[in-house]
Order: sequence, then C-alpha cells, then structure tokens
Amino acid sequence: MRKYKKPSNLSHKIYLLLIFTVTLVVLYFIYPRESKFKYEFQKGKPWLHETLIAPFNFAILKTEAEIQKEKDSLMKQYIPYFKMDESVEKSQISKFNNDFNNIWAHELVTRNIDPAQDSIYWVTLKDTIRKQIEIHLSGAYREGIMERSPENIPELQSKTEIIILKDKVARRIKTQETLSLKKAYELINSGVKEKQEGIPQKLNGLHSRIQYENYLAPNLIYDAETSEKIKEELLAGISTTRGMIQAGERIISRGDVVNNQSYQVLESLKKAHERTQGNIGFYYMIVVGKTLLLILALSVFFLYIYKVNKSFLRSKRNIAFILSLFILMIGLASATIQF
Repeated sequence: MRKYKKPSNLSHKIYLLLIFTVTLVVLYFIYPRESKFKYEFQKGKPWLHETLIAPFNFAILKTEAEIQKEKDSLMKQYIPYFKMDESVEKSQISKFNNDFNNIWAHELVTRNIDPAQDSIYWVTLKDTIRKQIEIHLSGAYREGIMERSPENIPELQSKTEIIILKDKVARRIKTQETLSLKKAYELINSGVKEKQEGIPQKLNGLHSRIQYENYLAPNLIYDAETSEKIKEELLAGISTTRGMIQAGERIISRGDVVNNQSYQVLESLKKAHERTQGNIGFYYMIVVGKTLLLILALSVFFLYIYKVNKSFLRSKRNIAFILSLFILMIGLASATIQF
C-alpha cells in the first residue's frame, strides 16, 4: 500500500501545480484591463459621468488650430538663405575679357585703325573701356543675381528679405535689392551707355557688338539645407502644451456642458492616459502586478480550502470545478467592465 500511495501523492501534487499554473495563465488574460479611456464625451453635450478629478498631473495640449497659427506666425518671421557663388563672377568676367580682346581687334581691323600709330592711346582706351564694363559686371554680381525676379521664385513668396551667405558671413537685404538676369542686363546696358562719351567716333558701334547677357549668370543660389535647418529650429521652439492640470484638481462635474476649454482638457487627459498605457516600463509594471495579485488570490483561496476542508483538495473533480467557477466569475466581471 505504501508503494502505491507515494506515486499517487506525487501525481496529485503535479496535478495541483499544473492546474494552478493553467488557471493563473487563463486568469491573467481575462483579467480586466484599463488600456482604453473609459469616458465618452462630445463638445457641446453634457458630461454624463461622475465628477471627474484629475488622477495625475498632465499638460493641457494645444489644438491643431493653435499650433498651426503659431507655425504660420513663425514662418512670417522666417527669412530664406541664399549662397553667393563667387566663382560665377570670376568665370564670367574672365570670359568677357577673352571675348573683348577679340571684339576690340575685330573693330580696329573693320574701321581700318592702325593702333601702332598711337599705341599708348589705343592701349589706354582699350583698358579704360574694358574696366568700365568690368566694373558694371562686378557691381551686378556684388548685388546678387537670381535666375528670376523674387516674385517668381517659390521660396520667396510673401518674403521681403533674404539672407546672403558669403565667406561664412551673413548679409541681410531686401529682396527688391537683388537682380534678376533681365534686371541685371538692363542695369549694365544703361550704365555702359552713359560712359560712351570718351569713345572715338570710329568706335561708336563697339558696345552694340558686346552681348552683355552672355556674361550674366545667377550667382545667388537658394540654400535649401541652411533654410530648412533654420525652419526646423524655429518650429522646434513651438510648445504643444499650454498650462498644467494638477492631480486632484476637478476637471468637470456631472451635468456640465463640455465647452471648448473642458473638451481640450479631456482630450489631453485621454492622450496622457494612452501614452501612459503605451509606456514599456508601465506595461511591465502592470504585468508583474497582475501576476503577483493573481498568485496571491489563488494562494489565499487554496489555503482557505486547505484549512477548512483538506479532503476537498484530494478530489481532482472538486478542484477543477471550483477553479472553473473562479475563472467564470472573473471572466464575467471582466466582460462587464469592458463592455
């Protein structure tokens, strides 16, 4: 009889441990959860729940309209950045000097002028005319030349100023002070015509042979990287909250109409609740807490039965029945809370 009883006791203990574990796992998954915000509300409707007291500190979130308004305000202050490419001026003036030498030589031959008869005069005149044109070209490039006029550049819509970066130095100017290719051509052409008094009658057609538009190219390039960085820095300064609600503070009472202010506070509480539920640390804390609570409840239950009626625990059928009732009771409670 003793040899038979030992395995019987061992198998019964294994059964108790197994059914205890299975019950614990089932109870864990049907145990009521609080992942969902339990209050329903609508703007302009009465608050139908009990008086709501803030369960914890949370910030009041701004509405999308408020945030967008602040963004729009900051974007009015935002000034686009442009880089001044100095290599453009150098290459275009070099190109002009080469072409001017050819045009000058051609004009002398065409007009039957022998520069050897008064070489100093002709060399000086050539250099003077070349420098005059070069000064006008350089002046236009110093102002800054854009491919199009500011009103036709998307990045400059509604902007009255730009910041020009040159040699890591920023210079802020009015957009109207910049030159388009067309405006730069008109400025140089009119400026050169004013300086024609010193040119001999024989060379009156010299300037008409010089195509100034061939030596103009945009040297102001939109700096997308710097501009976007400045935009991001400006927008990063926008706060998404306005004020705080302290734990224990009344939010709304039963029967109160949900107005714009209380609606935003309730929305802020809802989002704060959802963020808390989604926090990984909070999640593991809930898992451990629920597991310990269920182990404690089952242990107390088994201990009570053991003290009151030991023989009850000897029957597998009795244990299975009572634990099934335990699971059913918590399952119904969970269903009631959830739905």
